[in-house]
Amino acid sequence: MFNLLRPRFIPAFPPLALLLVSAGSIGFAFYAQYVQKLLPCVLCLYQRVPFYMVAGLSIVALLLIRFPAAARAVVYLCAATFAVGTAIAFYHVGVQELWWEG
Repeated sequence: MFNLLRPRFIPAFPPLALLLVSAGSIGFAFYAQYVQKLLPCVLCLYQRVPFYMVAGLSIVALLLIRFPAAARAVVYLCAATFAVGTAIAFYHVGVQELWWEG
């Protein structure tokens, strides 16, 4: 019987979740830009870069799934990339709210 809780399936979940979140975020950004005709500012475009990077890194992690330590290291790198994305988002909000000049 197919059991998702068996240990060999668990390591694939974090990279797969990261890939789906990144692809969904990028897809929504393109939807807003091209379908809803919302033109992005430069900071909006910069905010997309970490999602592109995480999507690529999560694919690498999925390819390295047979090497759990390497896959885990790539997932941690994805977390660091999202931390950089959070800093960019904070700066972006600060510019929009006129907390500082951008």
